[in-house]
Amino acid sequence: EVVWGALDYTCVGVRVDAKIRYNMAPQRARLYGGVSPRLVFDEPVRAVTPGQMAVAYRGMSVAAGGVIVDDAREMSQVA
Repeated sequence: EVVWGALDYTCVGVRVDAKIRYNMAPQRARLYGGVSPRLVFDEPVRAVTPGQMAVAYRGMSVAAGGVIVDDAREMSQVA
């Protein structure tokens, strides 16, 4: 389940900075809403694991966040 903050579920390909671990540097990505929200990183992100949180930011605001549920092999670029 995604919790929407500064954006809503209708967003399509919105540029965000995203993190999958609290101590990682934010990475550029695109956020897609809808019934199956996706976070697509510009560059592969290492060790994406189902059960982790993914958080997308727009500036200093949280755009959206949620638990990663997809298979990690498909998520080197999609969370």
